[in-house]
Amino acid sequence: MVEENQNSVTKNEKVLDYTDSKEEIIDINGVSTKILYIKAENISENSPRTVVILVPGSPGIVDYYRRFMGQIYDTWDKKIDIYGIEHSGHTGRKLEGDNVLYSNQQLIDSKIKFFDMIKEKPEYANPDTKFYFIAHSLGGYMVLKLLEARPISGIVKAFLIFPAIHEIEKTPSGNLSFKLIKYEFERKLVCALTKSLDFLPVSFKASIVKTVAGQSEDESEVTAKELLKY
Repeated sequence: MVEENQNSVTKNEKVLDYTDSKEEIIDINGVSTKILYIKAENISENSPRTVVILVPGSPGIVDYYRRFMGQIYDTWDKKIDIYGIEHSGHTGRKLEGDNVLYSNQQLIDSKIKFFDMIKEKPEYANPDTKFYFIAHSLGGYMVLKLLEARPISGIVKAFLIFPAIHEIEKTPSGNLSFKLIKYEFERKLVCALTKSLDFLPVSFKASIVKTVAGQSEDESEVTAKELLKY
């Protein structure tokens, strides 16, 4: 007799309404970098592919975009390869050690290197393979610089979502962020406050974030796991 609950969803298991990404940590310019990806289904080996690369805003934690990536993939009938790349230094598994800061140019160079790595994959050798970029906020600036560096490279279009191109410090969000990071005392205070939350369980921190910041359940969990540990 088959048990009644054999195929049922366990209490703590989430039912997703989108295709979830796989993840991998790769070396890009000597920095361990998290990559999310979903590969196309039922595509013949030598056929041209459609490749979408997502570049996040700030903070550059790509896990915030899991649902978004999955929904794009599903909307495209699972016929695309989609990748999301985290900003350098935002993963907890660094090759070069802790407490390393990266310039904006280094973040841009990381995206250019990753695109070059994708282009070199054998499955994208077909000359009719098309590349698209989706970039959010500060990621829009990085993609514009990438387009300047790789003008003839099979990139069909770049979609910039609320792009932050210049004078970011003058925007309301930018003004607050710069106040928190511009001065050493403020930086140390913010670090000390987040460090003081280390002993709390992730679920409790996520609940606080959800209440205070108004984030969704998925977003607050990412914030608790990935952002509040710094």
